Amino acid sequence: MTLLISYIVEDEPLVETEPVIKDDPKPKVKDKQVVPIPLVTKTVNEPPKEKEPVVTTSIVEENEEIPFTITEQPDQGVHWGISNTKQEGKPGTKTKVYEVTYVDGKETSRILISENVTVQPQNQIIAIGQHVEDFKNCTELRKVYPGGVYSDSPVYQKKYDRDGDGHGCE
Repeated sequence: MTLLISYIVEDEPLVETEPVIKDDPKPKVKDKQVVPIPLVTKTVNEPPKEKEPVVTTSIVEENEEIPFTITEQPDQGVHWGISNTKQEGKPGTKTKVYEVTYVDGKETSRILISENVTVQPQNQIIAIGQHVEDFKNCTELRKVYPGGVYSDSPVYQKKYDRDGDGHGCE
């Protein structure tokens, strides 16, 4: 069965007729010529649809190092001018948790959800010698100060500086 929309050709402008349903693709009309009009599909150029952005979120956990501090402590148990590390420093760790939003795979926002110190830093402690001792002689002094002592040291005494150059027990 074929559905044809036909127009009758006359001396007047084209006039649309009622659809003719026939098994015969060539309809016949008396005293008038029937012109079959093929069905035409017209493609309308629509603006392209914008792609919907893909939005995703995820929870991201990051660890951050916490630096240790260095503390100097005066120590009478250590000879003046000498320093000893009493405790080595160790960095700590801070864990931060973020909610991260991505649009089309690119990070667009980051919100801090929580922040916790997971490992406390251990401070470095340095003992700074405060002890001033009166040594019996240069042999005893060089056991503690192998290079001798200069005149700006509280340990320096003129008895250690025979040549008077400001460097005792050199």
